[in-house]
Amino acid sequence: RNYTNGAAVFGFLRIDGILRTILMGAESEQPDIVALVKPFFDQLIAPIQSVSFASGWSKEGSFLNGMLDLSENPGPAWQTVAADKQLAEYIPEGATAFSLAGANLDPGIQALLDMVDRVAAFQPEGLPMPLGQMMQMEAPELHAWILGAHRAEMQSALLGLGQRSFSYSVPTGSMGSESLSFFELDDAAALSSLMEQLLPRLRVALNDSESPVKLEMRRAKRKVTQADGSVTEVAGPAYYWMDFELPPQAAQIMGMLNVKFEPAMGIAPEGWLVMSLSRESVANVLREGMRKPDASILENKDAASFLAKLPKGASSAAWSDPRPAAAAALGMIGGMLPMVASMAGELPIPVNLNAFPAPDVFIRNMRTSESWSWVQHGERMSRSVGSMNLADLFTVVAAAVAITPPMIGIVMPMLQGMDDSASEPEDSEGGVEF
Repeated sequence: RNYTNGAAVFGFLRIDGILRTILMGAESEQPDIVALVKPFFDQLIAPIQSVSFASGWSKEGSFLNGMLDLSENPGPAWQTVAADKQLAEYIPEGATAFSLAGANLDPGIQALLDMVDRVAAFQPEGLPMPLGQMMQMEAPELHAWILGAHRAEMQSALLGLGQRSFSYSVPTGSMGSESLSFFELDDAAALSSLMEQLLPRLRVALNDSESPVKLEMRRAKRKVTQADGSVTEVAGPAYYWMDFELPPQAAQIMGMLNVKFEPAMGIAPEGWLVMSLSRESVANVLREGMRKPDASILENKDAASFLAKLPKGASSAAWSDPRPAAAAALGMIGGMLPMVASMAGELPIPVNLNAFPAPDVFIRNMRTSESWSWVQHGERMSRSVGSMNLADLFTVVAAAVAITPPMIGIVMPMLQGMDDSASEPEDSEGGVEF
């Protein structure tokens, strides 16, 4: 079912028997511990029967198939949700990568919370009280959120996550990019309240310590049009970001490449959780809202064709075009090599660094990368197609193993000859004796 035409590499693992054996062995040694985790195991892990993959080449390109075989009734935790293709209208035309996904996380989160309650009620041998009571004595504030007075708030926030999500990346400059991820919230107020209560406390704890990681907070300023037509600025939603104290050299290199690393998050006015590696990107969304661009990714023929051929009910889809980034990187390398050649002088291997090919030589045979997942006869299927996949990796490794001995045979005598020439004495006329 997973081994399609063109497959050159195939793998299969029957996992249910292995998991049952591990569980039975653990149960004989630590029955109390197994009793705590078994309900969680039964809901999320036990339904997995086997996993398999197949990789090779077809007319589409290099491909990788995956299949997760589940039991007949895997339960609500394994129910799939179709990705919403209409969210592509929020992705700008210039994006070089995007993804769409649908998922219902509530059953898994509830199973995790139930396991936390079981662990809290558990009293290990030798301890005078259950673990939950010990937490209340040692860490009362943490206990209040996990098990105590604020448990309902935390649970509402976690179970308030929605089912839809999307993300995209847009190039900025030669090597930089702006990436944004959006997650739908069914209860945005609950998560916003949780963040505004917990994150300031975390911020104080981090900023008062000697940690190289700091947590910062700011409120986005929103422009509001009044009844008389005037525009005023008001404090909008809060956003938070991590500030890393990088070594000066690393910070300088990241600045030269226009790469930003300030993981940030906030909740947009439309009730979506927004995350990015750039705090300015999050602030812009919180300030202006989630707006559809003038031209969306649907104007890109390759991306539109990919979305049109997705199977009905696909639970995830991802697309990327590596050619712009590859062209920028190769152009930078090609511009630097003549300088490297002039500084290096004569090389031991006859390589002309000034004759580095143009980027088009490398990228003209590259193609977009596409991946998607769906349900077929109760099995979770996935497929990715692109310029390189698992079969290509095996080919590269095999080629490297095959070519290494001859290369050593060619290069080592050349290097040995250079060492011998450098160590031989000069004659009386200043020449080298051969």
